[in-house]
Order: sequence, then structure tokens, then C-alpha cells
Amino acid sequence: MKKILFIGLLFIIYSYHIFGIEFPQRAQNIEGFVPENWRILLREEGDLNRDTLEDVVLVIEDTDPDNFINNERMGQPILNINLRIILILFKEENGQYHLISKNEKGFIPSESEEGFPALMDPLFDGGISIGNNILKVNFSYFSSAGSWSASSVEYTFRYQNEKFQLIGVDYHSFARNSGVAEEISLNLSTNRMKTTSGGNIFFEEEDEPVVTWKDVSPQQIYILDEMGLDSYFGIFDL
Repeated sequence: MKKILFIGLLFIIYSYHIFGIEFPQRAQNIEGFVPENWRILLREEGDLNRDTLEDVVLVIEDTDPDNFINNERMGQPILNINLRIILILFKEENGQYHLISKNEKGFIPSESEEGFPALMDPLFDGGISIGNNILKVNFSYFSSAGSWSASSVEYTFRYQNEKFQLIGVDYHSFARNSGVAEEISLNLSTNRMKTTSGGNIFFEEEDEPVVTWKDVSPQQIYILDEMGLDSYFGIFDL
């Protein structure tokens, strides 16, 4: 079911590029990491490496006018397919910021997808958050036409072994016509997966969730810097 509800991603998975943008390792301020003609889309602050200093996570977006394209199909009349990058900056005691991690492999999707123009911006109801030295990145998938399903995926990362390692994934979905809901919670620290099926968010009399647990054996360690949009499928094909 989880792959069926994610069918919209099939239009996106291989559309990203490896940008090869040169970023400084250190800068006096946040703006020093933003390339010319790019903008800060999201900014979140919090301690990620347990040194009590306020680190910064940025999602930046290109503003190339050539990547605003006309759309004559369903969805918005203008599609923004500009690229997005996530940057993680550790604050140092001298006030500088140190670039510790970045992903320019398409993990952060563009606002629009030319092949699936009715898909809303995955960050519109998603985003990034920091709490208890943990980074969470949430994407919401909702199509204004062509699909009854709505879903969200939240990735949880912890800084360990000098990398931002994926330690958990939470998937939620429901059908907008029937209310049928499903949840999957994967803990990559304990290698346990919880699945909740049979729920219904619209009709109480049909809301009969069934919870199952199973042990999993991940085939690899997922690092933020190396993940793409297609990582979702590899993670759940345990």
C-alpha cells in the first residue's frame, strides 16, 4: 500500500541533478553559505551536537527564472522546478559557522514537478525541526487532482560518527474519499518496525486499527548527505 500511495514520486525520483556548487567550509554569518541568486527557504536553529550552541539548518532554493515554467495541465499555472539544498551549519565558539553536512542530491524536492503538476509543494505542510539534539525533516504529499491519497513522511536524523545518520522514518497516509488510514514507524536504532492498519479518520465505526511489530534488517546505514528522493523505497524494502 505504501508504494501505491507514493506513486506520484515515480515522476520525480530521477529528475534531480548533482549540482556541484562550491560552498565555503566556514563563514562569519549564515548568508555566507547562500550562493548568488539563491534564497533561504527555511531556517531552523537548535543544538545538534550537544555543545549548547545554536546550530542552524537551512533549506535554500535557486531562483533561476528559467525554472519557472508555464503549465497548461491540472495544477498551478506556473511551476517552480528550481533546485533545493539542505545545509547543516554548526556554530563555533568564535561565532563562526562550520558547514558540517549538505545534501544536493535531490533529497529536498522542488516546489513543483513538471511530470506531476498537481502535486503540492512537499514542504508546504512539512518542513524541518530540531529538538533534543535531533533533526526531523518532514514531507507532505497532497495532489489537487488525480489522486485521492494524502501522505507524509518524516525522517529523523542524529549526529553520530561525525555524520547525520538516519535513525527513524514515520509514514502516515489516508484516503481522502474513504478515510482509510495507515501508519508505519521504523526505528533504525532498535531495528523494529511498527505498522498500524485498518484505521479510519472519518468514520468511527470503521476505525479498527491493528498494530503489528516486526524485526527488520537494514541493508545499509543511511546518511543525510547521500540520500535522494528514491531513498524511501530502499529504506522500506528491508
